[in-house]
Amino acid sequence: MYRGSNMVPKLRTIGGRTAEVRNLNIKEESMYDVQDIKVYRNVLVLLEPLQRLASLIPRSDSRLKIQLLNAGRSVPAQIAEGFAKRRSQKEYRRFLEMAIGSSDETITHLRIIQLAHFSQIKTETCAALIKQFTIISKQLNKYIQAVSKNIPRSDI
Repeated sequence: MYRGSNMVPKLRTIGGRTAEVRNLNIKEESMYDVQDIKVYRNVLVLLEPLQRLASLIPRSDSRLKIQLLNAGRSVPAQIAEGFAKRRSQKEYRRFLEMAIGSSDETITHLRIIQLAHFSQIKTETCAALIKQFTIISKQLNKYIQAVSKNIPRSDI
């Protein structure tokens, strides 16, 4: 079963099925994950208030709601996809730059919502999210600069 290996498979029951789990002896402290990047974690936190705000957009403006949510959700998705391709600095930067574009697009949709004066949406709520996504764009810009200089910066 495991030729050339003295590794003994462990069995675990998952949902009524028995699954084999290999002990790969991976050291957790050596792991580096996209969640280690601060800007990624920060933008994930913003998705819940963005979703709440989007739920208040009238049905007549459902296209705006969809565009707002798609732009907001694509920021962490692009950071993650770039992270997966980080062996190529050019590709990593490209995805991070697209994440900035999506963050800026989110800001634009929030400004449109502010100008529309929807009765259930407070101007202050839009302003707060605009401020937070502006910070995300700036953090991404700093992170791109760090990546360009080959400085490992998970605190940005």
